[in-house]
Amino acid sequence: MSGSKTTPTPSPSLTAPEVRPSRVVALSPETAVEQAARHRRIRVSEYRLLPELTEKGETLESRKAHHLLFFRRFNGELYEAVVKRTRNNELFLLSFHRAHRRNLAEARQRTGTSPK
Repeated sequence: MSGSKTTPTPSPSLTAPEVRPSRVVALSPETAVEQAARHRRIRVSEYRLLPELTEKGETLESRKAHHLLFFRRFNGELYEAVVKRTRNNELFLLSFHRAHRRNLAEARQRTGTSPK
């Protein structure tokens, strides 16, 4: 999985919850190894969900600066992707995993966002 990339849809900025990434979201070799260790239930085939997750999923700002959270359901399972934007506007996948409803509810509450 090292060097794997997904290609989300264009967007002018990453500061508002409703925007989408404007270029490729990279998965570094280090993050791929961490992902495999921390999120063992995620199969390689599930990484194919990332483009749709970042394109059509609910986008919320994280507590951490320059981090966005993407949530979307696939086949009844809720998934979350955490993406970081660097100073050079490069996008890196930090985490991809199945999430609980409470994760989404807490993220919405922090940002004052209502359910869609």
